[in-house]
Amino acid sequence: MYVSIGVVVAVLAFWLAWSFFSNNVEQAPYEVLERKGSYEIRRYAPHLVIETTVQSDFDSAINEGFSILASFIFGNNTAQESIAMTAPVIQQKSRGEKIAMTAPVVVEEKEGLWTVQFVVPQKYTRDTLPKPNDPRITVRELPSERVAAYTFGGWFRGSRVEERKEHFLNILRKDGVGILGEARFAGYNAPWTFPLLIRNEILVPIQD
Repeated sequence: MYVSIGVVVAVLAFWLAWSFFSNNVEQAPYEVLERKGSYEIRRYAPHLVIETTVQSDFDSAINEGFSILASFIFGNNTAQESIAMTAPVIQQKSRGEKIAMTAPVVVEEKEGLWTVQFVVPQKYTRDTLPKPNDPRITVRELPSERVAAYTFGGWFRGSRVEERKEHFLNILRKDGVGILGEARFAGYNAPWTFPLLIRNEILVPIQD
C-alpha cells in the first residue's frame, strides 16, 4: 500500500509540474484596467489571429476547428523552416514551418456557426506570417478592444460554458456595463493540464 500511494503521489506531482510548465506560454497582449468583483475590465492590444469557421455544436466545433488550425501550426503552410510550438497545441513533427501559438484558443458563435481562433505570436506580422495552405483558414488582425473577462476553472463542456456565459452577462447587465457584441469563450490550457490549474474565460466586448 505504501508503494502504491508513493506511485500515485509521484504521478500527481509530475502531472502538476508538467501542466504548469507546458502552459506557461506567451498570451494575447492585454492591460487590466479595473477589477470589479468577479471579473476584470481589460484593454486588448491589436493582434493577429488565424481562424476557421465550422458548423457544429460547441464541443464538436472546438475539436474540428482545433484540428484544422493545428494542421497550419504543424507545418501545412508556405514556409519551410521549423519554429517551436507552445500550448495549447501539442508538438509534433511536420513539414513546413511550425509556429509557436499564444494562449488562449478562442471560440465564438455567429449565426449558428462557430469560429475558432488561435492567437499568433507577437513576433509575426501579416507579411512575415506563413500563408495557410488550407483555404478554410484565414488570417485576421483584431483591433484594440475593451473587454470584460470572467475567469473560471475546470474542464469545460458546451452546457457548462453556456451556463457561465449567461451568469456573467447577467452580472454585466446589473452593473450597467454596455455590451457591444457576442460573448467569446477562451481556453488557455493543453488537454493534459491538471484540473486545478485549468483556466477558462468568458470574454465580452464592452463600451469604452
